[in-house]
Amino acid sequence: MSSAIKAIDRTTVHRICSGQVVLTLGIAVKELVENAIDAGATTVEVKLREYGSELVEVSDNGHGVHPDNFEGLTLKHHTSKLREFSDLTGVETFGFRGEALSSLCALSELSVSTRHKSLSCGSSLKFDRNGCILENTPCARQVGSTVSLANIFHTLPVRHKEFHRNLKKEFTKMLQLLYAYCIVSTGVRITCTNQTKKSNKHVVVATQGNTTVKGNVSCIFGAKQLASLMELKMTLPPPEVLDELKIDEQACSVFQLDGLVSSCAHGSGRSAPDRQFYFINSRPCDPSKISKVVNEVYHQYNIHQYPFVYLNIKVSRDSVDVNVTPDKRQLFLDNEKVLISIVKASLERIYKSIPSTFTLNNISTKASVTTKMSGNVKPNLSIFSQWRSKNDTCKRSSEDSDGSPSNCKVMKLEGDYKKQNSQLTLRTYVEKMHIPERPGKDLNGFSDDVKELEKPQGTEFVMPPQSEEPSISFRTPEELDVKQDASINIPSELDEIAGINQSKESASDDIDISSASRVSTSSLDDVAASSVDVQPCPEASKGFDMNTWRKLEDSPEKPTLRQPMDSKSVSYDSYEERGKKCIIIPTDISRIKTLCQHRVEKDNKIEKIRFRATIDPSKNDQAEDELKREISKDKFQLMEIIGQFNLGFIITKLDEDMFIVDQHASDEKFNFETLQKTTIIKNQKLVVPQSLELTAANESVLMENLDVFKKNGFEFRIDENAPPTKKVLMTAVPLSGHRVFGREDVDELLFMLQDACDKDMTCRPSGVRAMFASRACRKSVMVGTALDFKEMKRLVSQMGTIEHPWNCPHGRPTMRHLVNMELVKKV
Repeated sequence: MSSAIKAIDRTTVHRICSGQVVLTLGIAVKELVENAIDAGATTVEVKLREYGSELVEVSDNGHGVHPDNFEGLTLKHHTSKLREFSDLTGVETFGFRGEALSSLCALSELSVSTRHKSLSCGSSLKFDRNGCILENTPCARQVGSTVSLANIFHTLPVRHKEFHRNLKKEFTKMLQLLYAYCIVSTGVRITCTNQTKKSNKHVVVATQGNTTVKGNVSCIFGAKQLASLMELKMTLPPPEVLDELKIDEQACSVFQLDGLVSSCAHGSGRSAPDRQFYFINSRPCDPSKISKVVNEVYHQYNIHQYPFVYLNIKVSRDSVDVNVTPDKRQLFLDNEKVLISIVKASLERIYKSIPSTFTLNNISTKASVTTKMSGNVKPNLSIFSQWRSKNDTCKRSSEDSDGSPSNCKVMKLEGDYKKQNSQLTLRTYVEKMHIPERPGKDLNGFSDDVKELEKPQGTEFVMPPQSEEPSISFRTPEELDVKQDASINIPSELDEIAGINQSKESASDDIDISSASRVSTSSLDDVAASSVDVQPCPEASKGFDMNTWRKLEDSPEKPTLRQPMDSKSVSYDSYEERGKKCIIIPTDISRIKTLCQHRVEKDNKIEKIRFRATIDPSKNDQAEDELKREISKDKFQLMEIIGQFNLGFIITKLDEDMFIVDQHASDEKFNFETLQKTTIIKNQKLVVPQSLELTAANESVLMENLDVFKKNGFEFRIDENAPPTKKVLMTAVPLSGHRVFGREDVDELLFMLQDACDKDMTCRPSGVRAMFASRACRKSVMVGTALDFKEMKRLVSQMGTIEHPWNCPHGRPTMRHLVNMELVKKV
């Protein structure tokens, strides 16, 4: 018999609906901060005690609450922000439903202290679970309001228990939501502090009321994060996309983008999408489709990281539906496909040139100043010689060799730049090879604004060894025993570098250097850096001129300047010549086939293993149970040692099951976990303490876990009075051989500590774990070592004392199941 349908009483409805509005600690803080900003506050302070489990308090300096509104302050659906449904299309405030304070009354112990700007005295109010006023007492305070929540979620036992179990995770999620309001709220100073029983109050996030979004980003995430960001400018989609969407450019003008994104260069992104903030008309939201396209475009250029994203989409308010979910994080947007195409085109425009853009030191590529010789003066044209001068030490970072500022600029490697570089290198070689130029003709067609090195007639440039300082030495024709007008000797090196066209026309006219563009710049530079002292060939003194070269080139056999040595013919002896005997063994293929066939038939008749379960779809669970074994760590003590196999594995028996244990992997994992728990790494003090520029939240995590960092070899200097992001200085880093530890390892530890649910979990950076794994491997029992029963028993028993005995630190399994003896039939 069905029961009668009746209305649920108001108290039950209130409690049911309240749990849907405020789901987490982050939503509770978000609602209170939104109310403070809607009240016109320029300063908002969020105070938590024990990560919000005991107390959440939000104070502001807004216009306050007038006494006439006290009764409706915490009642359901009471608000001053709209009057009818049509007002939703033009709502400009964060809140509009009038549900937040009413729901918080049902989930916590709520009290409000407020003073309206028109009054000289404030009021302290306490409310019951239904939002009714219990106490109203006057108090002295500044203009503004303070809302306090004590013992949040205590009325919902299951949620309260889950909240305390994942307290730090909920705190981190709350900060993530708060960051969005800190970034977009320009001109508003927002601070958040947390106080625990073990330590003093810590500032976890703070802004300074900056008038720009960039200033807020710098306050929250540090100047280093801001330096890696690029401004996102709106770009219209290509014409083919507009045609596909059946719109024109005018339809795209309804959107405006204001954004900052990470560069796609390696190292500029993040390992997780934890710093992505999206807004529509400055309202924080979670647009999943836009977030997806942003990450997809970024992964086209940097597949291993995620970008930092601040994206504020401005559109007419009647094109947005904000009344979708209770937390107002999901929105419906008109012409969303157009917006997605605009975002994609804007990102591709700023990212497409980054992979081909390199940051270079702007060192002058000119051939230095013109050098004049006088007497025995030996000129030095090295651009680095001025840097090495003692008198010019202070100018090393500010000037080039020619005195021009050495600013770091971004240069695109275009084709003309590569061509000019290759020609410059070739000119150096032509001068080095002592090839004179014909008057009135440029050797390689290089631009006239590059000054050529002056050299006396009949001299030769000799490249010094790499270990010495680059310089140019001069040799006279008498020293080289070659006349000034002697014919040219062309070594094979120049032929390989320049790719000289050895046709009749080029040989009779001049050397063709245009083919140098086909030679890679790296090849020329590699040879240019080598130590070569070009000496004249003997043929040069005998008058080996270009006419002789042309005649030889026309001959069937072209001469080479370097003839290979005559190779002697090698004869190989046979087996008979070396006295080897060949023995012929008679074989019968048919007999071998018969024996193999008999062997296969015999093996097929032997049924060694049988199973209790039958092939039946209704008995799948029985078959799965028969094919798997679950071993607990206390079972290792009960295992019986059968023996050692192949000097690398231990055969054990537990009841009727036999297992094979890797002696090296099992001992390695035991040694690894022992090192993890007991080792305190030595450190090296830093001469100058290093600033880490952590976020305020990470500073708080670090200060609460100083013992974990000290165990890993890090030491810090804490300044409680310093502003957020400036409180921590690193004074010592771990020292182990050639391994260098630094800020990356600190960030990794902070990430592990934020997600650590188990307080007893040992946190080590990946570099330290790799070091421990190597040490454990070297000190463990090696494969090939013979073990007695006592040693084998020790290795198996100690597996039950470690936390994760199933795999070694490198991932190799420590044991495998062999067979169940009950399934083996005697033959």
